[in-house]
Amino acid sequence: MYSGLYAPIPDIDKYLERIGLSRPEKIDLESLNAIINAHQLHIPYDSLDVGLLNREISLNIEDLFNKIIINKRGGYCFEINGLFMKLLKDLGFDTHSIPCRVMQTPETIAPAFHRGTVVKFGDKKYFCDVGCGGSMPTGAVEITDGLVQQIGENKFVLKKVKDDWYHLFRIPREDEENQEPQISLAIGMIEYDPVDFLPPNYMCSVGPNARFRDKAWVNMRTETGSVSIRGRELTVVDNHHKTVRTIENDEEYLQALKKYFGIDLYGQI
Repeated sequence: MYSGLYAPIPDIDKYLERIGLSRPEKIDLESLNAIINAHQLHIPYDSLDVGLLNREISLNIEDLFNKIIINKRGGYCFEINGLFMKLLKDLGFDTHSIPCRVMQTPETIAPAFHRGTVVKFGDKKYFCDVGCGGSMPTGAVEITDGLVQQIGENKFVLKKVKDDWYHLFRIPREDEENQEPQISLAIGMIEYDPVDFLPPNYMCSVGPNARFRDKAWVNMRTETGSVSIRGRELTVVDNHHKTVRTIENDEEYLQALKKYFGIDLYGQI
């Protein structure tokens, strides 16, 4: 009944081609960081199926592969991080999925409606995320309490808050106005099977109260910043300079999806 959640990646080389890479020569931290970075630059966070097209979300590997790799779409966390974790496993990485909570403040009370990935090298563990709509580390984060880590142009730190749970903070750059560490996720160091994500995926995608049905969101890193569409608001960040404008009609919306994310929805809305 659930075998499709555990199926192998249909074509590893085509997957890697989608993110501009070839097979890694070594299964090590350097290769992992290269995959994370390339994944974020080529595959967008995309909640269009739920927020715009009213489609149910399948987590079967073949369905995810066809959607994200063959049809050059994105997905939200249960989809992208699920496919990403399976790619790593099929390449030979020691990896598994974990539950996470999206946090606005350290006191936020929220369900575990996010999916993350842990990779192990010897006695060290690393947190990876390629399926979040916000600003996330561009490489793997060593899971060590209080260790400040430079990842790309940002610094991050994990702080243990209770047994098996950490908070992930980004430390602002010197040129940012708000100098308070910014929390993004609570990370649960609990190994989840793919089948364990079926209930939260259902709650996020099905029914009138599903949390992602109110507004479609597409977001992707670029080499110089990021680009996102939330509802009909287009935001482009380029070398720390932000521009925001409203998308006026469906045709302009479709053009923006194609231009910025490579997503072709012509004939679907």
